[in-house]
Amino acid sequence: MSVRLVLGRAGTGKTHYCLEAVRDAQRGAPFGPPLILLVPEQATFQMEQGLIAVGVEGSARARILSFKRLAHLIFQETGGALRPRLTDVGRTMLLRALVHRRRGALQLYHQVVREAGFIERLGRTFSEFRAHGYSPDDIERQATAAGGPPSPLLRKKLHDLSLLYRDYVEHIADKYADPDSDLGEAAEALLRSGLLRGAEIWIDGFAGFTPQEYRLLYALIQVAKRTHVSLCLDPDEFLRLQSAPEEEVERSLFRLPLETARELLAIAKQSGVPVEEPVVLRHGAERPSRFRHPALLHLEQNWEDASAPPYREAAECVRIERADDRTAEVESVATEIQRLVRLEGYRYQEISVIVRSLDTYAAHIAAVFTRMGIPYFIDSRRDMLFHPLVHALTAALEAVSTGWQSEPIMRFLKTDFTPLPRARVDLLENYVLEHGVTGRAWVDERPWSFGRKLWRDEDDDAASAPMDGDEWTIDEDRRLAVRPLQQLSERIGRGKRFTPREAAEALWNFLVETEAERRMAGWIEEARGRNDPELALLHAQVWSATVGLLDEMAAVLPEDPIDLAELTAMLDEAFRNLRLGLIPPKLDQVLVGAVDRSRQPDVRAVFVLGLVDREFPAVPQEDALLTDEERELLAASGLTLGDTSRSRMDVEQFYGYIALTRASERLYLSAPLSDGQGRALLPSAFLARAKRLLPRAREGRARRFGGFDPARIVT
Repeated sequence: MSVRLVLGRAGTGKTHYCLEAVRDAQRGAPFGPPLILLVPEQATFQMEQGLIAVGVEGSARARILSFKRLAHLIFQETGGALRPRLTDVGRTMLLRALVHRRRGALQLYHQVVREAGFIERLGRTFSEFRAHGYSPDDIERQATAAGGPPSPLLRKKLHDLSLLYRDYVEHIADKYADPDSDLGEAAEALLRSGLLRGAEIWIDGFAGFTPQEYRLLYALIQVAKRTHVSLCLDPDEFLRLQSAPEEEVERSLFRLPLETARELLAIAKQSGVPVEEPVVLRHGAERPSRFRHPALLHLEQNWEDASAPPYREAAECVRIERADDRTAEVESVATEIQRLVRLEGYRYQEISVIVRSLDTYAAHIAAVFTRMGIPYFIDSRRDMLFHPLVHALTAALEAVSTGWQSEPIMRFLKTDFTPLPRARVDLLENYVLEHGVTGRAWVDERPWSFGRKLWRDEDDDAASAPMDGDEWTIDEDRRLAVRPLQQLSERIGRGKRFTPREAAEALWNFLVETEAERRMAGWIEEARGRNDPELALLHAQVWSATVGLLDEMAAVLPEDPIDLAELTAMLDEAFRNLRLGLIPPKLDQVLVGAVDRSRQPDVRAVFVLGLVDREFPAVPQEDALLTDEERELLAASGLTLGDTSRSRMDVEQFYGYIALTRASERLYLSAPLSDGQGRALLPSAFLARAKRLLPRAREGRARRFGGFDPARIVT
């Protein structure tokens, strides 16, 4: 057993070192203990491609795993997988139910329990508690200790948090496996298991680890033959700190990976496992550098040095652009991508677009790239709120809860989860608008009839006027349209009290009555027929997530009766927290990702967008439940939680370094001058730093797209 660090700055070949080491070990002994390459979950697909690229076409030993997948394999062998897993959405609904039950006993949070996002923030706080190993008793002791929190507000917060946290822990104890405890439980199980005895493990792509991940690493180090951990940092800085172990890590660009390295060495010492000399990778002749132009290498080597001399030669490989707005910025990027592909022989898969926040750019990129015929994949977890199935459920509940108002009923009908074709839905809507139909008229037993007065008194002579075929069609259509809504209302309508299990059964029956599964299957086949595997996978995941949500509603939530308003709020919270993860459906496409999530593989050209002040680098937001000051007070009394927003500023500097060192041949940096709504934007310090280090980089104004014409493109 041993631990070995693989250290090097960006572009020195740490990932290639790990991939080649796995390949060489596999070739040397095709059969034997596992060879595990542990990477972030969103990077597993790319690393599998990388393993094939270095020559591993088939293997009985080598595997690419994430922490989550590794824990699953451990549970499969040891039996931990037998307990039902509580998903993030299940936890969200459970917390909502527990808060609803306890709202009268809360001292502070009763004022905000219905605010959007509160349950999500509460879940993140409980995740921090469990990740750091704190029990409800630990939180309660902080709230009630004699020398407890000096702030009355913090004391009230801890009282409410300890109360809700205890309810949560007691509810899931011995019944459900909490996702926040998976890695800790997997660590304990691994020490009893023979799954990875004698394995060789490489860990790549992480700058830091959570407390639960450290627990699993502690177990891995004790059972594996050898554990290699690659970290992106300056080896000289690490070696200097090793010679002075008492010295604190200063405000370094590499603060996070440096602290990670120290923690790993402490774990190895605690485990009694020897630490080998680190593998130090540098730019040089021994190992080819990622950077194929000296200007890119100069940018990497001097990024954090404010006194570094500028690169005096022409830096044709770097272009810095200003754009009128984000749309012009993306159009200029798309035009240059087409030029690279059509005139210089680039593949789309050799190009990446990096942003700080996909929320800001995803819509612009999707619209422009689609219009220009650029295949792309946006690496993000998609929310479900846009999907017709979610609209159908939420609109149906709103129609029932608002007393049959026409607006939610028509929204439900336009989701296509009804027997009516869209043309007949449009006719029905026109009729409803013309006659002002709303409320109980939708479910009245008397037939609808054309006329200036839709409903007439019994003594009105026109009330008994005969209706022609069109009128009968309208009346039949409205009865057909509201039938599933009426059946839903009979089970969980206004004024009724019901358990979450009864609500789940009613919603499932609603999906059955609307033939939702058949319609979703049809959409999946239609997307496949149009050669759109991403949309097909999206439909499949939405259906699976919705069914899983109803299953957890029935199985996980307490049997406390709720009403329609609470059910609607619970589902709204759950749907807003559901995120769908997709893998790239094609090989040759541009990867678009946020710098803090996506792993950019070996790419020749990188476009870094949105280099705007307060956006990239981003200004970390202070936690709304426990402020920075309150976290510091808790840390002083022995209750250490996650980083404060101030300490996360160092990570933002590291993200900037990562983004600007991904390209091997061409780097494009851009910033919009306005947000498109009249607000001026200022270039970020990252853009100014790049211009100082590369004063002879190409500069220009972003070009609006007017159709691809190679003759008009100035290189």
